[in-house]
Amino acid sequence: MKMIEVTDLCKTYGVKNEPVHAVNHITLSIEEGTVNALTGKSGSGKSTLLRLLGLQEMQDSGIIRLNGREINSDDEERSAFRLRNIGFIWQDYKLIHEYTIRDNILIPCRLADSECDQTYFEGLIRLLDIEGILDKYPLQCSGGQQQRAAIARAFILKPSIVLADEATGNLDSKNAETVFRMFEDAARKTKTTVLFGTHDQTLAHRADRMIVMEDGRIIGGKE
Repeated sequence: MKMIEVTDLCKTYGVKNEPVHAVNHITLSIEEGTVNALTGKSGSGKSTLLRLLGLQEMQDSGIIRLNGREINSDDEERSAFRLRNIGFIWQDYKLIHEYTIRDNILIPCRLADSECDQTYFEGLIRLLDIEGILDKYPLQCSGGQQQRAAIARAFILKPSIVLADEATGNLDSKNAETVFRMFEDAARKTKTTVLFGTHDQTLAHRADRMIVMEDGRIIGGKE
């Protein structure tokens, strides 16, 4: 089953005299339950494509289908679909500084008015080795700890799609390996579809599929 499908997707920034074609007529499909790496130099369009697929920005043109559903431009519908179906991991964490790490992780549950699966929560924080910081605030934690908390938040509602923008960029090799194995386990056990942007070629080559971007286009890859 195709979990992510985009057709002739475009997003341009800037003024007419100097447009930046961040996503330039991309057509792509990604299978359910797979781990996919999105690579390319800085400025190639990876982050923009991830934001479009995460329904955080609206495309200029083209079609996005997620889990068999064509996504329209209605903000309320997009927000509801994103909350229930997409976990997103930002490179800069986007934790709320006034909330504890525990409360940050549980934000999606509260927004969705959903009971937290306590057993699943405990397993997540144990796997990511953040049991000891749950009652701390983000600015009391290291960058790596904050990133791992953001990863836990992305997974807490067991989304069908997880999108990650340099999720392992602030982690040491041990924790980067833990996160990659988490991606693999989620894909294998719960059919979660993972697409992660990365500059780490070692992790990219271990993914089920590697997609290479340049100047807003997909120029190649490896399966």
